[in-house]
Amino acid sequence: ALCLLAHGSADVQRAAGLVLKGVEPSALELHSGPLLHLLEEGWSQASTPCTGAPHAAQRVRLTVLRLLTKVDSLEPRINALLSPFLRAALAGGVDRGAISWTGKNVERRTAMLSLSALTPRALEAHVALVLPHLHDGELVHALPPNRASRQMQHMAEKVMQKLEPRALALQIEPLVRICARADVAEVRKSVLRLLDKIDAALLLQHMPTLLPLLSDSEHGVQRYALELLARLPPEALAHQSGALLPLLAHPHRDVRRAAL
Repeated sequence: ALCLLAHGSADVQRAAGLVLKGVEPSALELHSGPLLHLLEEGWSQASTPCTGAPHAAQRVRLTVLRLLTKVDSLEPRINALLSPFLRAALAGGVDRGAISWTGKNVERRTAMLSLSALTPRALEAHVALVLPHLHDGELVHALPPNRASRQMQHMAEKVMQKLEPRALALQIEPLVRICARADVAEVRKSVLRLLDKIDAALLLQHMPTLLPLLSDSEHGVQRYALELLARLPPEALAHQSGALLPLLAHPHRDVRRAAL
């Protein structure tokens, strides 16, 4: 199966990956040498120029990575192999000149998929690389966010959602800053969903920054902001009644319900 995963056609590689997926972690650990070699080889070919779907080596790497993350003892080795690729792939923003997933954007997408395969604990080492991509959909250089930037932002949120609430709480200040400054409603909603995982007591000190979102121009943002407020203790909510009462007359039912 390992041999077919390395050298088979795309369909055979997928089938070999499914077979190996059913193998116990202890057995995968016994064969970690060849698997790690495949992983290392995949990264060395990761920068191959490509268009459309990821390069075959990238597909193999993602399969191997998902297998190896089942073996806890390999986490330091995997992180050491992964870090240089992630730094190179995720540096800077999405190429907004690309209409679809081409060239550099394929590498970024593969990097995000690689991060998604990691355990929450292993992921903590790479949070600083993911955070900037939460607002890849921003209107930079007066260009509207294209498909690539929107998808990268969505993938960044999915990766961040994997973090434990404790690890997410360590990022509360940059998350609140992104939310307060973002021009694009999808970015504000994305960050509010992440903040919703954090202990309400930690959010209290950031309420002055988040409260203006109650009067956001996008009703979806208002609803998420209200759901965040709903987790606060009653004594903290009592101070916000002046901002909440006008929302009972809001044109959108979801906002009225959340305010109520």
